[in-house]
Order: sequence, then structure tokens, then C-alpha cells
Amino acid sequence: MTRDARNGVQPPARAPHAGTTPLACVAGPRRHPGSLSDPPGASGACAGCCDDTGHHVRLIDGFDVSIAGASIELSRGCQRLVAFLALWERPVLRSFVSGNLWPDSDIEHANASLRTTLWRLSTGRGNDLVNATASHVSLHQSVSVDYHDALAWSRQAITTATEPLPAPWTLAKIDTLAGDILPDWYDDWVLVARERFRQLRLHALEALCEQLTATRRFGEALMAGLGAIQIEPLRESAHRMVIAVHLQEDNQMCPSAGPHPFPARRAPPSCKSPRRGAGADRRRGRPRARRSAPPCWIGSWAPTAG
Repeated sequence: MTRDARNGVQPPARAPHAGTTPLACVAGPRRHPGSLSDPPGASGACAGCCDDTGHHVRLIDGFDVSIAGASIELSRGCQRLVAFLALWERPVLRSFVSGNLWPDSDIEHANASLRTTLWRLSTGRGNDLVNATASHVSLHQSVSVDYHDALAWSRQAITTATEPLPAPWTLAKIDTLAGDILPDWYDDWVLVARERFRQLRLHALEALCEQLTATRRFGEALMAGLGAIQIEPLRESAHRMVIAVHLQEDNQMCPSAGPHPFPARRAPPSCKSPRRGAGADRRRGRPRARRSAPPCWIGSWAPTAG
């Protein structure tokens, strides 16, 4: 028994280590602030804690990492690693990460590059971004990603296409769905994820436009339809959705979404109709003048006289 215990003095509570995660963030499934799974106006302990002190990774309309609203600088290699892990919602193998991020290197050099990048993250301001084990790598539980939120919104909008919206949809969320992930990156793994996300948000925005039109929220419905047109200008179903919104608003004179997606084809200026009477000479029995064929020896060896 210590001296303080014998004297009846309680020892002071020990503060948690700076690198540990609060229990409120560990218990239960992780919820991102503003997600559709939370009821309107509700903010759990985990959402408030992660929103104030946690990291946030932005992939839509550009890459950015912020802590409590302040952006931090990362090297190019660290950015690629964080972005690759943010595209996955689960831990992935080290060999899978290194093979995709360094495809031109052999296995040994790719694994060495991954270890170097993880060391740079652990020694910089991004030490709480990545969890690395002997076999798997993933983002930390307290890191929120806007791409994950957009995936959840899109899936819920598609699965509840025939049901009332569970939470109010704001214009900011519709604008988020209209944005693209990492538009200035051209890695192969980014292109695959971008096409998958493009198809998902196209169907989500069309479903949203239909739902919001049925509830007579025409402003949000119009923004959702125009967002789908911005993603795919030649998508006929998105144009039909926007036309339906205009007609529901009794705007008979402007039921179009802008320039017509399929303009009438016109003959090029060089194409002219055949001249009338061009075949009259042939019909009258007059033979057409033919160009005389060149001698057979032109272009080859020609015999000499004598």
C-alpha cells in the first residue's frame, strides 16, 4: 500500500497517451459526421470527437488532408499511399499496396518503398493516418473520408429509390455527388475507381432527382438532374429527368436542360448534290471521254532502240 493510500489521499487520474484513441471512438461502428445513417440533428460522441480532433481525407475534386480543419503538407509518395488506402474501406495486404503504387519495381524494391513511405508518415504530422501491421495496411479508425460518405449516400439513394428519403438532402451533398475523385491523377488504380464511382453517382443522382420531384422539392431535384448531366452530357435518362422537373413546375416554355444533346446532323460544306443532267450525255448515246492509259512500260524497264 502506498503512502497516499494509507493517508486516505486518492492518486490523480492518469491522462491517456496522446497516441491512444478515446473509447467513445472505438466502441460501436464508426459513423462519419453528417452521414445518412444518423437521424437529423443527432451527433454522437464518436462523430463529435473525430470531427474536432481527427483527420479528414478529401478525394473528391482534389486531394487534401486536414486536422481540425487545417490542411497539412505531405510528400507525393505519402499522398499516393493515403489516397490508395482511402479508396478501400478495409485493410489491404502490403504486397497489394506496393504492387499497385510501384508497378515498375520488383517485389523487393516495391516493399522497400512502402516501408520508407510508412516511416515518413510516422515521423511527420501524418503519424495518426495509417495503421500498419506485419501483413496489412489501412487508414486509422478516426480518419474520415469524403469518398466513403459519398458512397454511403449513393447506395442509400439507389436502394431507397421507391421510399421516402430517410434524411433531408441538402444542396451541398448533391454537389459532392456531382464531383469526381482525384480529377488530376492518372494512375491506373485511380481510373478504375473513378469509373466505378462515376456509374454509382450517376444512378444515385437520377434516383434523387426522381424522389425529390415526387416530394415537390424542385430546386434540389433540378440540381441533382443537372449534376447527372454534368457527369455525362449525352445521357438521355438524365435529360428526361430534368425535362420532367420543368414540366412539374408548369414551365412549358423551358423544358430543356440547355443545348440539345443530339444536334441535327448537317451535310459538310464539301458535299454537294450532283449536277442536274450530269448523265444526259450517257443517256443520249454519247460515249464519255476516257483518259488514255499510260504505256505499260512506264514505271518499269523500257527497251532501247537498236
